[in-house]
Amino acid sequence: MKKSWIYISLLVVLAVVAVYLYLQDEQNTLDASFSTFGLKKEQQVDSVLIRQGNQQVKLHRKGEQWYVNEYLFARTKAIDQFFNLLADLRVEAPASRENRDELVEQIQAHAIHVQIYKKNQRIRDYLVEADPSREGNTYMMVTGSGQPFLMSLPGFSQDLAPLFQANPDYWRDRTLFDYEGPELRVVQLTYPEKPQASFTLSYQKDRFGLKLPEDGQQVTAFSSNKAARYFSYFSNVRFHSVITGDNRLVDSLDKAQPYCTIEITDRNGNQRKLLTYRKSSQGERDAFGQKTPWDLNYLYGQYGHSEEILLIKYTEIDPLLKEIDYFREN
Repeated sequence: MKKSWIYISLLVVLAVVAVYLYLQDEQNTLDASFSTFGLKKEQQVDSVLIRQGNQQVKLHRKGEQWYVNEYLFARTKAIDQFFNLLADLRVEAPASRENRDELVEQIQAHAIHVQIYKKNQRIRDYLVEADPSREGNTYMMVTGSGQPFLMSLPGFSQDLAPLFQANPDYWRDRTLFDYEGPELRVVQLTYPEKPQASFTLSYQKDRFGLKLPEDGQQVTAFSSNKAARYFSYFSNVRFHSVITGDNRLVDSLDKAQPYCTIEITDRNGNQRKLLTYRKSSQGERDAFGQKTPWDLNYLYGQYGHSEEILLIKYTEIDPLLKEIDYFREN
C-alpha cells in the first residue's frame, strides 16, 4: 500500500513537471515569436517597407522626421500609431497542425509583406494575412518559415491587416516644406525662362549671402531683413493633393521646362529639390477680363527623382516665388 502511494505521488510530481515544462516551452515560443513581429518602443528603426499586391510604400527616417517614398513628409500621427501597434502586438498561439498548411496557403495568397530595417539591416520580415473572406482572426508568418501565429492587439477586436497600410496616400502629410528659418542654410531659386531673376540665398556664420547662380557673382547691397523674412516663409507650406493615374500629364511634364526650381539645403546637409510647372488654364480670365493661358489658382510640383505630381495652390507657394530684385536695397 505504501509503495502504491509512492508511485502515485511520483506520477503526480512527473505530471506537474511535464505541464510546467510544456508551459515554459510554450511561453518561450511565444516570446520568441513576438521578437519576429513586434518591436519594443525603444527600438528605433530607419525604414519600413510594406507591400500588398501592386501597392507599395517605403517609410524612411532622417533624423526625427519620417518621409513617404523618400520625398514626401509622413503624417506624424500615422507613424506614431504604427509603432504603437508594433509595441502592443501580441502572439496568442501558433497555428494548430490540422489547419497549418491551409493557413500558409491563405497567407501567401492574401499577404501584406512587412520588412523593417535598422542601420540598413533587416530586422523583421513577415507576412500579415489579409484574406477578405476571413474575419475576426489575423495570422502572421515569418517569411519562408511555414509557421503561422494567431495575433492580437489588446483592446482591438477587428482584423489587424488594415493597420498595415501599403497605400502611400494613407501615410502622406500634405507638407511641401516645413523649416524654421535657422534650419535653412541655402535656398536657390532657378527660373529657366528668366535666368536674371534667379538667386542663391545662403546663411553661414550668422550672415546672409546673396548671389547670381549663373555666374556666382555676389550681390553686396541687399536687405538682410528681407532675407530673414524670406527664410521664415518655408514653414508649413502645403500642397493641395497628389495627382495619380494621369500618364498624359506625366509625359507632358517630362518634356516641359520647369517654371521655377526650388532647391534647399538645411543645416544637417539634407537637400530637397522641387520643380514647379505652370498649369494650363481652363478658359480662365485675369483681373482685367483677359483670357490667360495659365491657371491662376494652381500649378504643378514634382520633387526631383520622384514621379508623383503634386497640385499646389498659388496662395501657399507664392511667398516663396521671389526674384532676386526682391532682396536688393532700394
